Amino acid sequence: MTNVSIILLILNILIFFNKNKLVKIYGIYDIPDNKRKIHKKKTPLIGGLIFYLNFLIFFIISFFDQELLNTVLIIFSDKYEYTLFFITSSIFYLIGYFDDKKDINANLKLLFITKVLITFLVLYKSLRIEIITFSFSEKNFSLGSLEFIFTLFCFLAFINAYNLFDGLNLQIGIYTLYIFLIFYFLSQNILILCFFFPLTLFLYFNSTGKIFLGNSGTYFLSFIISFLFINFFKNFENITSDQILGIMFIPGLDMLRLFVVRIFKKNNPFSADKNHLHHKLLEIYGYKKTILFIQIITVLPFFTVLILNNKFSIIYAFLIYFFILLRLNKLIKQLK
Repeated sequence: MTNVSIILLILNILIFFNKNKLVKIYGIYDIPDNKRKIHKKKTPLIGGLIFYLNFLIFFIISFFDQELLNTVLIIFSDKYEYTLFFITSSIFYLIGYFDDKKDINANLKLLFITKVLITFLVLYKSLRIEIITFSFSEKNFSLGSLEFIFTLFCFLAFINAYNLFDGLNLQIGIYTLYIFLIFYFLSQNILILCFFFPLTLFLYFNSTGKIFLGNSGTYFLSFIISFLFINFFKNFENITSDQILGIMFIPGLDMLRLFVVRIFKKNNPFSADKNHLHHKLLEIYGYKKTILFIQIITVLPFFTVLILNNKFSIIYAFLIYFFILLRLNKLIKQLK
């Protein structure tokens, strides 16, 4: 386990000192359009590549290091499930890569992602959300015949919410750090540690807008995060459904609001706009206060569930979100 940590550390040091060469080889940029994309210069989309390279090296090493493999397999039944997880994660990276490069049609992309997830869930038979649990109740609610559809829905919902939440420098990076810290607290598994090296490197470069995560990164990481939440919920039993909802609440609720507003305006729900929560905050408070505020309200639902531990916790978070939204809309109107 020490060996893999040293190898990953060296890998990220090499990436750090050879970033410009890597950018030229990769050759994919996010180009500002003075409309939705508010950054000032074309920015390399190599964040996803950095994460994937670490994941790839970790996977290869784990198959030659039996001790490491045994540690990883605590969260998998066998090598088959571990390999299936790696292959599907790689497919999500490639979907994002080609989306970054070719700007794939949103409906076609959703269809392909859905097909990949259905195939994955059919092959990975043990990965089903069979029950819903709550921190404030000892009762479990069985999903019965709906378990496959509900699991698929959870994957799709978070993958889209995570992608939409990637809006400002550090916003998605800090949120991802928050999630992986929770994962490590839940499992202490070495697989989780392999993401901290690239995450640190990404946060450093992204803090000054030198690189973006790109769709390759958001699809890759959102699939992995979704998988780990379901896996830990089933296998470790130290996190409940409402606590997971609290962690995902703000990105998910903002996605739902955006979809509803776009549909009412007769637009494609996957069409891009500047109606995100971070856009509204940015218009009033500027970048630094927006990032701070976003992170506070993102962690607030989870800690509300932990502290209050009752059935109204998520309702309180819901009311706080819409109070903030209404206040922001009022302030924006006053500015105009």
